[in-house]
Amino acid sequence: MARGKHPCILCGTDSDVIPDIKNIEVPRVECSRCGTYRCSLSLKAQLEEPKYSKHKQWLSIYTRHHPNSLLTTTNFEEIVGQLGKMPLSERIERALAAISENSGGVGKSLDLNWADGPSLCFCTNVDEMRGVLTYLESHGFIDNDVDTGGCHIRLTVPGAVEVEQLMRSGKGKDSDQAFVAMWFSSDTDEAYREGFAPAISKCGFRPIRIDLKEHNDKICDAIIAEIRRSRFLVADFTGQRPGVYFEAGFAKGLGLSVIWTCRKDEAERLHFDTRQYNHILWETPADLAEKLALRIQATV
Repeated sequence: MARGKHPCILCGTDSDVIPDIKNIEVPRVECSRCGTYRCSLSLKAQLEEPKYSKHKQWLSIYTRHHPNSLLTTTNFEEIVGQLGKMPLSERIERALAAISENSGGVGKSLDLNWADGPSLCFCTNVDEMRGVLTYLESHGFIDNDVDTGGCHIRLTVPGAVEVEQLMRSGKGKDSDQAFVAMWFSSDTDEAYREGFAPAISKCGFRPIRIDLKEHNDKICDAIIAEIRRSRFLVADFTGQRPGVYFEAGFAKGLGLSVIWTCRKDEAERLHFDTRQYNHILWETPADLAEKLALRIQATV
């Protein structure tokens, strides 16, 4: 696909498509509805077949909540299957957390139109979204004003308290999600695509990574929430990013398993506080994928 405006592979919305000069078969799509993701051209062709096109909404939900996801013919069925098996109660909880995160706080309005709203609310269609919002409103967690164009949602105080309780509950210990804390750079993108992600998926978990912006304020609420929802955390110290140290420590404090990794040529730079842990020292993405899969199976 040439760079420019093209219909989103998942929802058809006019979106920016940016080819990857390192791998022209996997362009990046920036969609206002589905978020930013990368999708192989082979999967794009497959999703145009009627028996697969019905899965597009599940993939849209996934990419909306997992920025910079990579979708391929080898992982999309697993993603769809895992989301499809997620209990409705958990999707409702995640919808409330997403509303909290995107509204900006108690009493502030989150405006959703009927086209963009379902994926944010972990729903596959508008009718399901209406039902989820009605449930949350009936429990006093949100106020919801509906008009012909969409809905205007406000998080209530009970709703904010419910989100805090969900985060404290440690539900991540039964999750199929694995959080990857790492340096987000062109130097490590290949390691994620060909090492971390396939190893985690091979072991039956869903990898998630979120780009962390450097700042002096508190860490992004979305990162904290996703770590709480995860079964374990993989922390890669290549590049010695301070955010990775923070996220690994936070996960340890929650009682989650942390798997420590670092590119071999940077092992000497590991901080003395974490050097005592048994790090996977990897040299290539293939080497990483093999070692990490074995460690996950042994640890988790």
